[in-house]
Amino acid sequence: MPVPTFSMRVRHAFAALTATAAAIGFVALTAVLPPPATAQIVRPIPPSAELGKLEILSFPQARINDVPVLLSAGTRIYDRNNLITTPASVSGAQAVLFERDMNGLIGRVWILTDSELAAAQARLKTSPITGGGSGSGASAADAAAGIATQQ
Repeated sequence: MPVPTFSMRVRHAFAALTATAAAIGFVALTAVLPPPATAQIVRPIPPSAELGKLEILSFPQARINDVPVLLSAGTRIYDRNNLITTPASVSGAQAVLFERDMNGLIGRVWILTDSELAAAQARLKTSPITGGGSGSGASAADAAAGIATQQ
């Protein structure tokens, strides 16, 4: 086994010192930095979306606030994680905000979290009711009351 030369010992010592300094720097940096943010994502739901209780029957048939409606062929249903889901995977009655397309069919649906439902109901209480739009049957205030009792 060859005897290490001075330059080899210096290189090994420098490598060990560099690794130690990097580890100390990482520990110090993680102690100073705040933990990663787990902020809630604010979903881009248009203010014109109506509040309702959606129940999917057999595609394209559904009920919103117990009124029969039709889903459009390209209906986009966003789940609580803002991922697009199929109508077949939505079970039971769900509190939703929905938007109609130009033909009066349901075009986009957002399944609401509890906090989003509370915010939507508060928005209805503070803004004037303009009606259900496109013959939805129940008023927005009736929808908010019905959803509140279902949850």
